[in-house]
Amino acid sequence: MSDLSDFTKSVCDRLSASLASHLTPLLSYTRTDQPEHAAVAWSRSGQLRHFRISSVEVGDDSVTVNTTNDLLNYSVEPDGPTTRKVMETIIEQNPKRVVARSPDGYQATIVGFDTPHFDKPHSRHLLYLTVAGQLR
Repeated sequence: MSDLSDFTKSVCDRLSASLASHLTPLLSYTRTDQPEHAAVAWSRSGQLRHFRISSVEVGDDSVTVNTTNDLLNYSVEPDGPTTRKVMETIIEQNPKRVVARSPDGYQATIVGFDTPHFDKPHSRHLLYLTVAGQLR
């Protein structure tokens, strides 16, 4: 690996390791009485798309979120883990790295998230996890 590749990986790993501390204050906003959607923001050919999270796996020092090939559909109940469940898993595990895995096995480090409308009590509390790089 080159120095630039090593540096980039190091930055991504540090961002990923800090997710639990940044999600913790938001957990109290998530509702327990309604399932809310959790998705991964994959970029395909420069176009950002949100794909549903189908499951969450816990490793020794990592958390992996598996995604579907299906785009997030807000009009149906989530059939994978909810926003609250994904957040709780990341917070409880406090992993060194959070990874997203596509159905074809491609993996990318999750380096950030977006939680639109968490400050509004009656809006939907969605969780979008953002990966480093672009899905090939």
